[in-house]
Amino acid sequence: MGMNRIKNNNIYAIILTFDSNIIFVDNLLCRMQMHWPKVELIYRIPYNTKKPDFLRDKYPDIIFEFIKTQPPIKETVLSLVSDLSNEDWIYWCIDDKFPLDINSGKANVLINWLRNQKDDNICGITFAKVRRLRDKNNLILSDNILISGQLNLVARKSFQKQFWMHQFFRVKIIKQVFESFPDYNFKAKLMDDFILNVQLDPSYKFYVTNKNLVVFGESASRGISTKSLQRSLVYCGIDNYSEKEFSTKNILIGRLNTWRTAREYFNYFISRLKNKYWSNG
Repeated sequence: MGMNRIKNNNIYAIILTFDSNIIFVDNLLCRMQMHWPKVELIYRIPYNTKKPDFLRDKYPDIIFEFIKTQPPIKETVLSLVSDLSNEDWIYWCIDDKFPLDINSGKANVLINWLRNQKDDNICGITFAKVRRLRDKNNLILSDNILISGQLNLVARKSFQKQFWMHQFFRVKIIKQVFESFPDYNFKAKLMDDFILNVQLDPSYKFYVTNKNLVVFGESASRGISTKSLQRSLVYCGIDNYSEKEFSTKNILIGRLNTWRTAREYFNYFISRLKNKYWSNG
């Protein structure tokens, strides 16, 4: 049985980012505080040359660890988890996703269960039942876990589907995945192909909640910042200090039956109509 490295009952959030995208992290932190304020994570953030100390001043209720790393993605990720035990749980938290709505009550039930999880073969949990994880062909419907009579987890056939979505992983999964990547400085888009070739111990299990608990916005598409991010920065009161250029793409992931989600999708469709009919006006 593994021991979790938890400070004050916290779990590390491993944020994959780099210096010029720190505004993505700023937006992510703002949204996490809005929508999941009681999650109690320690945010471990990499930097190459400029340490983002301003985040500590801006978000005094958040615990930060800033880790100086080399620019290559493989080195960055392995540096962020190098001192953690293989059986530790981390929140895998990519900078190009940010929450727009979360069922925080049920998400807290999940993380409290996870903190006491003693089965080391359970290696990944996500509450984002979105995209390919909505496809029954990617699930093992006969393998279920019921948590506190409130949450039903369904086994995933593979960790590879939706690997880049925010979720909880054992550190050993992150280490094994990135240690398998080549040592040369590859382009980020190649990682999807690399992941398909990763072979893990067949006893490892990965689960997703039976119902989706989160709505995400996407910060960038093909390296260009999205309209979704631009709208979120305004909502959070964050100036565009990185001088990002924004596309007209609005990318929302997942749905919840809440007014907040309805508002986000209303704005999304209005924006699409404007782009279609009035962009040349």
